[in-house]
Amino acid sequence: MHKSGQERPINWERPNASQLGAMIRFNAREQPEHIFFEPHALERQTERSAILDLEAWEVLRKGYVYEEPEAVSGGWMVRMEYPIRSAGRDAVALVEIYSSGGEFLVTTVMWKDV
Repeated sequence: MHKSGQERPINWERPNASQLGAMIRFNAREQPEHIFFEPHALERQTERSAILDLEAWEVLRKGYVYEEPEAVSGGWMVRMEYPIRSAGRDAVALVEIYSSGGEFLVTTVMWKDV
């Protein structure tokens, strides 16, 4: 198994959504120091209806990518989703993955119904 938790290498020109999701889950569990939060994502946590830190990390550790990755400057963006049982609804994290696969930037976290 590769460092990313993947059995097959990722084609960075056209990555597979499930492979990127597995890479994020692996890093959130095993190498969380590679995951960074955009200030906007952290600011949202102070709002009344915000997703808490623990809930955001739960999305990253257990969530899935259901849509195709979107190309962004220097990498790809995915939308990870996971049902938060204590809240009774799904949470979403938008995550940028740089082409090297070594760093991840969470740009925002939100409830799916927002």
